[in-house]
Amino acid sequence: MPSLADSLAALSEHSKQISEACSHNTEPHGPFVQVQLYTSLFSLIRDASHKEVRLFKFVGEEGNGGRRIERRDGPLVTPLKKANKAEGVENLEAMLRAALKLVEDYGPMPRARSHIKDLIRTHDQHVDRMMELEELIELARQPRKVAPPPTSSPKGKAKVDIDEIIRAEEEALKALENSVASLRIQSRRSVSPEKVSPIAKAPRISVAVHTPGKTPTSSHQISNSLVSATPRRGAQPSRFSPLKLLTTPKVQKGRKSIFGRAGIRAPSGSAYTIPQIAPAVEEEEEGNETIRLASREEPPSPKPSPFKTPAKSSKVDYESQFVREGINKIQSTMPELLKDVDDPDAAIQQLGLLSESNPDAPPSPTSSASAPSQTTRLTPQTIMLAQFYLILLQSPDGTAVMNEVKEALTSIAQSRGWTDGPDLSTKVIYQSMAKKCTKIDRRGGNGGRISFAI
Repeated sequence: MPSLADSLAALSEHSKQISEACSHNTEPHGPFVQVQLYTSLFSLIRDASHKEVRLFKFVGEEGNGGRRIERRDGPLVTPLKKANKAEGVENLEAMLRAALKLVEDYGPMPRARSHIKDLIRTHDQHVDRMMELEELIELARQPRKVAPPPTSSPKGKAKVDIDEIIRAEEEALKALENSVASLRIQSRRSVSPEKVSPIAKAPRISVAVHTPGKTPTSSHQISNSLVSATPRRGAQPSRFSPLKLLTTPKVQKGRKSIFGRAGIRAPSGSAYTIPQIAPAVEEEEEGNETIRLASREEPPSPKPSPFKTPAKSSKVDYESQFVREGINKIQSTMPELLKDVDDPDAAIQQLGLLSESNPDAPPSPTSSASAPSQTTRLTPQTIMLAQFYLILLQSPDGTAVMNEVKEALTSIAQSRGWTDGPDLSTKVIYQSMAKKCTKIDRRGGNGGRISFAI
């Protein structure tokens, strides 16, 4: 089998002969006599570069067949393609770094490069989390100094059995239940209507007095209950009672008549004045001595601030044809963004206002059950969609590089405190493509160019 050098020498000789034959004045007989080989053919032959050579490994002759074969020894050069079929990767970080180096050296592959960077970022987060968990485990494994139990009991005293402790607790619970039952019976007898005197059945009107520093609220009905009937003990802490905050003006003694008690009128020169307080609610039922606190009227809600129209953007060419066509495309495919808009100026102002807004808080279960259901909510994805359309409208020719748009949207999301910036920017771009509002031209580098689907 001739070598490559012999083949090149023969090719050079044949080209010289063809060149000499074409240079003669007389036309020789035979076909293809005017064919001449390009003399700079050898300039197209070059040695393989380093990044091309290291992808393959030449083994040489194998066996007695005399065939030359090429094969790879060891792991795959591109392990990400068949990572699930591999037996296991010991050093995951080294594999990711090697994959990133391969993508950067072998050729422009932006999708694979961004995917590998996301995997490296996720791997670093997992490693940091594992280190934190290992530190917590080490702290938990360290022995703690436990104070020895007090040994004040004499040696001759026998140890208390657990069954005896449980039995004593059960007896104490039974005694407590019996005392509670007797107190319930006493409370029922004390509030029975048969023993209430006719004088006590007269309705009383009590006046609630404001306490400094306290907000008056309407309290529940206070009657003789188990808590009020329980006797105080020295070991129990003092409990809070709303009756301590209530005081009523003392009534002066006087002779009672059909017009009321006599002698209660205060002198004209008295300095004591009753404060103007809202009257307490009078109960209709007889014998109900409930005390109610007057509720304070809530102040009126402040009026909403007047709406301010955003300033006209100087980066958008309002007279351009693609700007008008792009706004018409947004109105036809995304009507929830631009509502009741007639001219491009108002549309761009509405997009700018929407891009600077804050997302609505998620509704709580109680508010969602009571309030009427809202048709649309302002989400971070809607705000980023308005930012995306503003970027396209501000471009001079109506197109933008996809990677630059992604980086711009990601930086905007991170500046506003949204952690899922890369995912949110990708969702916004492909949501607009799904609505057939924009399109992507994959030709060229940097992920292609985005423009309106006009």
